Amino acid sequence: MKTKKEIEGVDNRFVLPQLNNKQGQKTPWPKDIRNNIYLLQNYSVLGVATTPAKVIKAHEKPVACMSVHIRKQIVATGGDDALFKIFNMSNHEELASGVGHSVNFN
Repeated sequence: MKTKKEIEGVDNRFVLPQLNNKQGQKTPWPKDIRNNIYLLQNYSVLGVATTPAKVIKAHEKPVACMSVHIRKQIVATGGDDALFKIFNMSNHEELASGVGHSVNFN
């Protein structure tokens, strides 16, 4: 096991590449250099028409992220309107919502 002094001597910093952007210029998307093995596979066409079971109008602006609980029937969404909402998927009831750090329980 390493001593505290040996661990402190190691430089674990992550160095970001230098960008030569001028002020007001957008930062370019990073190049994806990883191999995507799924692009090499042939997939069959799914012959089933899908329709949503229930549409919930949760946000006024686009949804930026969504997470589904691994065991419970709960979904959480976060939108570009700076709101987060948590729904019960079995009855489509809104359980909680909030802006920033404040939470409103229904």
